[in-house]
Amino acid sequence: MGETEFFYRYVEIRYSSGLDQFDNPLPGYELKLVLNTYKVLRHTPKGVWISMYGGISYSTEQKFILLSARKRFACPTVEEALVSFKARKQRQIKILKGQLKQAEEALLLVKNIEHK
Repeated sequence: MGETEFFYRYVEIRYSSGLDQFDNPLPGYELKLVLNTYKVLRHTPKGVWISMYGGISYSTEQKFILLSARKRFACPTVEEALVSFKARKQRQIKILKGQLKQAEEALLLVKNIEHK
């Protein structure tokens, strides 16, 4: 039997600052970068099937990764996973900036109506 193979995906996780002595939420949070590891279950001619619960799962939930795809859920190396994470976050920023611009423009429309 061969070596166990894994695919990787970086995600950011936001941790609460906790509660004060009166059980009120403390302001702020801590953001951490986490590397998730997924066990490869089997190979196909076009890709791999991974376990969605990492390397020690007895679950039957699986995900197919098409190896020729430009965007993949997980990557075969840690380095590729980091490049993928950066691309996802850059795209997220671009989308959110577009939404912010549209919201600001919508507020300007309201101001125009109010001045009439």
